[in-house]
Amino acid sequence: MYKGTFYDKNIRQKFSISVRFTDYGFEVFSPEFITKVNSSDVYVFDEKDKNTVVVKIGNDFPFSVLEVSDLGFKETLYRKYPQVQVKKNHESKGYMVLLTSVLVGLLVLVIGIIYAMPSIGEFVATFVPKEAEIKIGQNYYDSYKYSFKIDTAKTRVANEIFKALDYSKEYPLEITVVHDDIKNAFALPGGHIVVYDRILKDMKTAEEFAALIAHESSHVNHRHATKALGRTAGRSMVLSWIFGNYDGLIQISQEFLRISYTRELEEDADRSGLELMVKNKVNPKGMIALLENLKQGDELVPKAMKYTSTHPLTEDRINMVATLIKGKNYDFPKNPALEKVWEKLKY
Repeated sequence: MYKGTFYDKNIRQKFSISVRFTDYGFEVFSPEFITKVNSSDVYVFDEKDKNTVVVKIGNDFPFSVLEVSDLGFKETLYRKYPQVQVKKNHESKGYMVLLTSVLVGLLVLVIGIIYAMPSIGEFVATFVPKEAEIKIGQNYYDSYKYSFKIDTAKTRVANEIFKALDYSKEYPLEITVVHDDIKNAFALPGGHIVVYDRILKDMKTAEEFAALIAHESSHVNHRHATKALGRTAGRSMVLSWIFGNYDGLIQISQEFLRISYTRELEEDADRSGLELMVKNKVNPKGMIALLENLKQGDELVPKAMKYTSTHPLTEDRINMVATLIKGKNYDFPKNPALEKVWEKLKY
């Protein structure tokens, strides 16, 4: 006879009991009751430790449960019921380990998604329809143009120069020149390019201005501004793409106050800008002159999208441009029409 505990599923109570084996199975009894258990009703054994065994009785959940801490009972039980499934304690631990691993894996996945969201947002940005991209940029421009001191005369001339250059067939590019003592320019998604007049004052040639606009046009053509927005507002970008509704993105123009280009996007705009200049037979040395100009006057820029980005202009970008044009016959003659309009813009 062995001592243990018994949980009766029918009355949902736990009792201290005695148990003894019989020909048909075993009996569980106490001063209050006696229960006969047939061998066919023994469902599973679960070892808690080397001496304690738990017997689940019945074929349907919930089970009645018998627990006995006696090595002799456990050995007799295994001998009489070799066909019954046995769950060892280490297996139970294995389930806990598995559950813990799953939870940890989910946590790592969530953290990974959070950290990867900027890259995911940038990737998804490539699928934003151009119509939505243009609306996003227009919304930002409309929100902030009243804070700009727009030079209407130079804006008109700058667009005359731009129309003489074949810099984009994909977007309706438009230049706005504003008064500000900051050497800067930036491009918005879909086509608006804002140029601060301080940068114009320090330019010496039409080729420098053509380089600046080629660089900014490349940002637009290659969707750099939209990708930068995707990195900053990744969650909104991904949800907008999933649901095919970009109204939310159109309304978050304030995000442009916090975004900046990566070094890779800036260098891509430099390379693509050079290609645009060469295609239009504009001397690409203007790009080097522009970068040298910006390097000499590198200043703090407003929180809007920075031409110099979070990465300061360095010799690396200048050297990259110099390497790309080295040995090439790019000494194109000056364009008289371009020079004439440039003089209007300069003065």
